[in-house]
Amino acid sequence: MSLDFLQRTPEFKRLLQDISEGRKPLRVTGLTESAKPYFLACLAQNIHYPIVVIQPHSRPLPRFEDQCRFYFSQFSLSFGLETLLPLAVNPYQNVYPSLDAVASRMKVFRRLMGSPRAPFLLITNLFGLLKPFPSPGDLKAAFQELEEGARYERDRFLELLRDFGYVREDIIASPGEFAWRGGVVDVFSPWSKFPYRIEFRGDAVASLREFDASTQRSVARVSRILVPSLREFSASADFVDGWEKLALKKGRFSSQELKEKIEALRRGEFFPGFTFLSLLHAERFVLFTHYLGDALYIIDEPDQVEKEWNESVQDLRQQHAGLRENKVFCLSPDEIFPLDSWDQVKQKAVFLESFSSAQEDRSFSFPFQSVPRFENRIPFFLKYLRKMQRAREYCAVYLSNSAVREKLAGLLSQSRIRSRLESSSLAPAKPGEVLLLVGRLERGFSYPPERISTFAERDIFTEEK
Repeated sequence: MSLDFLQRTPEFKRLLQDISEGRKPLRVTGLTESAKPYFLACLAQNIHYPIVVIQPHSRPLPRFEDQCRFYFSQFSLSFGLETLLPLAVNPYQNVYPSLDAVASRMKVFRRLMGSPRAPFLLITNLFGLLKPFPSPGDLKAAFQELEEGARYERDRFLELLRDFGYVREDIIASPGEFAWRGGVVDVFSPWSKFPYRIEFRGDAVASLREFDASTQRSVARVSRILVPSLREFSASADFVDGWEKLALKKGRFSSQELKEKIEALRRGEFFPGFTFLSLLHAERFVLFTHYLGDALYIIDEPDQVEKEWNESVQDLRQQHAGLRENKVFCLSPDEIFPLDSWDQVKQKAVFLESFSSAQEDRSFSFPFQSVPRFENRIPFFLKYLRKMQRAREYCAVYLSNSAVREKLAGLLSQSRIRSRLESSSLAPAKPGEVLLLVGRLERGFSYPPERISTFAERDIFTEEK
């Protein structure tokens, strides 16, 4: 028995068959929270096109990504893994989106441009998914590659960085900044560990280097770089002119406030709210299904997703009405988060539900359970392992590092509990044997039908271990 046990079960094979034959919607029940990332990794091993996982917006997406990434690494999956964060849950707060959110979305957009597109798992929520994506033409222009020796003028590159939303500084220190002196341009992409230093000679790129922002010293020479935009809209003159015409038509009864916004845009100042107001130029944006029409959609806890979404939209509609009453130019929630494709997605999705009120033809049950949490009560943990051994069950324990694993191995040996140090989660375990592995699993689970349990270090020890 090894970690890929689920894929060998008849229920999982039946689920894959129904997915391949297009029998949807489907319902999957019985998954504990700790088992969901494992289930998705198993699914990713057998699906050869994009998988989009939609979570309730109260769930922290990066944390779930980390949990999925653990199992992807255990299975050595080449399947990509990305998170599409929302730019904001409240588009009326008039603040700039976080750089982390922008960077994560641009990574997803870059992946969507691939042809042929490699399969990947996308984790998101409705606020991240429903905001329209840049059109193919604008998306193509949202990334700039530079190669050493290529023809490219410095001034053209500086103008591009301004249009991409990078902030000019005398000396750069943080992602999203750029600086220049003479023929040297420094830029710090949010995708990079180190900023880039580009040396121009005439109208050509003479050299490309990574450097340490704290010491200004070179780290490595590179032959090619990719710089993403920090905006999901075009900063071109034709985009701004087109938007202005549409805004004047839509807001002809608005106050001086709209005129001030237009004047700011004419000066090249993209105020915080323009992130969402730009969607008024609808022909320059597309729904998510334009790029992800062939994806497998998985909705995690659909009732909670719908409940949270309806409550949030109701609140946004009230805010929108108040802003309109005060003659503030803004778009409605339905214009910012159009639901056109959402109903279609629900008709062909796989629903992950904690419980099912009735057995349905397209329902699949995987009776996972949470494992006990021992919180440093080691005698109880040892007693539990002895009980598992007597029942000839399978057990794997993931420890954060080799030192902790060696410590636990010695303790099990003293207690005469058979264990084995292993490097691979796919190594077969013998009944009653405890496999000790190194890996940062957040929480374990058990699967009684196969008599298998996995434990994370946190299930056994507290922080004071």
